[in-house]
Amino acid sequence: MIGRMKISLNVITTLIFLVKEVFGSGCGGSFEKKGKILHPTSNDGFLLTSTGNTVDCASRCWRREQCWSFYHNPTDQACFLASRYQTVVPDTSHSDTAQNYFDLYRKPGGYSTCKELQLANSNATDSDYWLYPAASHVHYNIVKVYCYDMGTSNPQEYISLPTPNTGEYPNETYQKCVTHVFTLTGCPGNQGIYTYSKIKIDLSTMHVNRATRTFMTVSGKPRDYAWVGDCYTELDNSYTCGPKGSFTINTDGTGLIVDPALTWKKSGYKAKVEMTKSQGGAVINLLCGGYPGSCAPLYQMTLHINIANNASPESAIWMT
Repeated sequence: MIGRMKISLNVITTLIFLVKEVFGSGCGGSFEKKGKILHPTSNDGFLLTSTGNTVDCASRCWRREQCWSFYHNPTDQACFLASRYQTVVPDTSHSDTAQNYFDLYRKPGGYSTCKELQLANSNATDSDYWLYPAASHVHYNIVKVYCYDMGTSNPQEYISLPTPNTGEYPNETYQKCVTHVFTLTGCPGNQGIYTYSKIKIDLSTMHVNRATRTFMTVSGKPRDYAWVGDCYTELDNSYTCGPKGSFTINTDGTGLIVDPALTWKKSGYKAKVEMTKSQGGAVINLLCGGYPGSCAPLYQMTLHINIANNASPESAIWMT
């Protein structure tokens, strides 16, 4: 349906674009110029062609089912076609501005919340959808969002995790690295394995609600998302046999990534935190503990667009 609509509007939109180019943008139209976007030619994942004509570049975008935004620079004749789930990425080696960047991907459709989508599509059910969050740092980007409770008046937004994220508070004690026993002698009842398949998100800020456990399964004591701890041993220069508490954040396949600057604060008795990252930061392995000890994000956990690993366009529904 989207492809047919794009084709049917092709001629009209091109004419509108020509009017705008000749008489200025005050006439309105479907080509909406955006804020400062830098030259994208060094980035992977987009189709780069060459044409001296901006209208021709626009026409190429319209003819491609997955093209929803494009960049054209008449100086170097770069015509850069971006998909509906990606956007032009800044390249600081250039300094081009919005006069060369055009956005098509909000027409038709383009909802910012599950509530907006629900009001426009009363038959929409719980599922993953493509939405445009209002958060300023992901503006113009489409995000795969799981809409939950669509049969109610208050649908909620979550991020589906293709790889479930798991933490463990181990049922082990190795106090002073002397006697290793498989029981929490100093902290009974705190052991548990907790796994999240989805995390709650505020689309206006892209903040993760770590305390929401709707899509958490647990054996033992439940914990907030990305919390990690143990009661394994005291950790200092003398005792180095821990920590053993673990949590793995894995946003691979979501098109999102945890704020790369986020760190974890430790608390408890002689606690220690270790953090390693892989897959461009999409996977964060955390170890933390003490006797007892725990770690949690130092500040609000925020998700950002992961330009190196986008979600598959077929993995969510596009609603018009």
